[in-house]
Amino acid sequence: MTTAKAFVETAFQKLIERGWVLPAQLTPSPNTEQQIVAFEQTYHIKIPPVYHAFLLSYQYPFSDGLNTIVDHYGELEPLWIFLPTPTISDLEKNYLELQEFAINAFDISLEHCKHLLPIGDWGYGWGPLCIDLSKSKTDVNIDDENTWQVVWLDHEEDWKQWGTDNNGKLIGSAAAPNFQTLLEWYFMGAFEPEFEQEYHVKLTKNLLCNESFLKSYWEERWQTK
Repeated sequence: MTTAKAFVETAFQKLIERGWVLPAQLTPSPNTEQQIVAFEQTYHIKIPPVYHAFLLSYQYPFSDGLNTIVDHYGELEPLWIFLPTPTISDLEKNYLELQEFAINAFDISLEHCKHLLPIGDWGYGWGPLCIDLSKSKTDVNIDDENTWQVVWLDHEEDWKQWGTDNNGKLIGSAAAPNFQTLLEWYFMGAFEPEFEQEYHVKLTKNLLCNESFLKSYWEERWQTK
């Protein structure tokens, strides 16, 4: 956990350096180790170390979202995320609400959906991002999206299209290899240098929040398809 804690601290420092938050806007998370352990024991799950450390780190102003460059289905493109540091009570509430919806919509058992832990939303309400708790860190293969731990449940699709695997387990679309990678993208701007080189632009928070810039990027992409 020490390594995970150090990584999360570094990620928040990079978020500050990139201008998305001010140091004074970070407040210590109200969550405790005891609360996380109790949550895990109640639902017989294990939260991955980096997300565990994130829950114990800081709360920050996330309501306007974060935008950066991500590898989205093999393409580098801007994509917003809403990634709060929830209280454990809010985390539990979101976890149970997703289960209730999944059970009612898919007529599946709790065992087939309890592995999905909601952690945020992609885009402007595109749908929840979840950690698939059934996949361990050792399972993750960068080149095989079927092994990725962070999945996306696209709300624009028919809810039935979320899909289940051959065992009836609810699955989503691959979003990121793991939570650490998600922080590398959104907090640390991992893909921004490559994007800057390709498009000859210097990315800043102001530019990534500029609707005209984002619109021009998408229009250029559509014209070259």
